[in-house]
Amino acid sequence: MRIIKTNQVIDVLRRAEALPAVLLDLVEDYFLLLNLFPLINMKLR
Repeated sequence: MRIIKTNQVIDVLRRAEALPAVLLDLVEDYFLLLNLFPLINMKLR
């Protein structure tokens, strides 16, 4: 079992075909969304 904390880990798992690509795409999109939250909060203020 591996904890996915970075995009680098996603790339490793994608190359190893350890998880379905669709699942990795969802995790990667979630990471991108988390990175956008500070920007969204700043615009709302």
